[in-house]
Amino acid sequence: MTMNTKQKKIVSISGTLLIAVSLIFIVNRFRSVEIDFNILTTPRVLFGLIALIFLHSFYFILTAINYHAWVFNASGKRMSLPAVLTVYCSANLFKYIPGGILTLAGRNRLAVDFDELIHGEVAAATTFEAIFFGVSTVVISFLFAFEYAIAEIRRVAFLPLIIITEVAVLTAAIIILYSLRNRFKKLLSLFNMFNALKPVVIIKRMGAALFFSVVWGMVFMLILLIMGQPMSLGFALTIIGLFNLAWLAGLLVPIAPAGLGVREAAIIMFMGGMVFEEYLLLAIMGHRIVVITGDIFAYLFALFMARMKNTF
Repeated sequence: MTMNTKQKKIVSISGTLLIAVSLIFIVNRFRSVEIDFNILTTPRVLFGLIALIFLHSFYFILTAINYHAWVFNASGKRMSLPAVLTVYCSANLFKYIPGGILTLAGRNRLAVDFDELIHGEVAAATTFEAIFFGVSTVVISFLFAFEYAIAEIRRVAFLPLIIITEVAVLTAAIIILYSLRNRFKKLLSLFNMFNALKPVVIIKRMGAALFFSVVWGMVFMLILLIMGQPMSLGFALTIIGLFNLAWLAGLLVPIAPAGLGVREAAIIMFMGGMVFEEYLLLAIMGHRIVVITGDIFAYLFALFMARMKNTF
């Protein structure tokens, strides 16, 4: 049983309300802080952001290669790497369309392009990847920044955002779980598929997920450093952990395009007490630029790889 129209509307309204409140929160922060936007035009920042764009592109290509391995683990069938890269990177661009679930649905094009693959196998690969990424994000958050994050949540003065976040997420979660109450057989099948994985495969995939979570947070940490934020090793690890925690906040609101507003609000909430606010707000802007441009470059590289394979 899937969600009916009324349930979808409630989820949509909850997500939209959360995005609106988050964006208002962010705009108020920008208005309350005097920011020198000329920093963005300095050679250090420009060259740093360009370098990080290529780093993000490379990072995302690696995640696509990891997904290629998941497809093999879930199906036992070896697919063309360039083809999987192209589908994965193109589906990733769907996250900028409201209703971010389209990213996951876009990957099922693999089952359309390859007759030997079925939709269930592609969905299983996507589910495994999401679970392992989610677990790795929680692990990195707890290891690097759990105590600080809890203290900041208690300290933050913007209580309405916390209340609305809890209500919106709980409402959406209850409706989604209710709509999936008759799908436990499929979940059981997925668990059986997971149990069939060899321990070495699980270790390798979890190791890759942990690596990606660290790099994901490291990109934001490096943007902060480029903007002028002083950085020590312990401070850098805390930033990486807090960024992963903020990423989880954006993930909990799938209707937000690429976590728009929600993730940034969480970053400000978690890091506002330890980072110079001007640098933090500039880093948020810089990170959006890096991620969007890097995602496009990764897609273009995947297309290039596919063309090269067809040529030779």
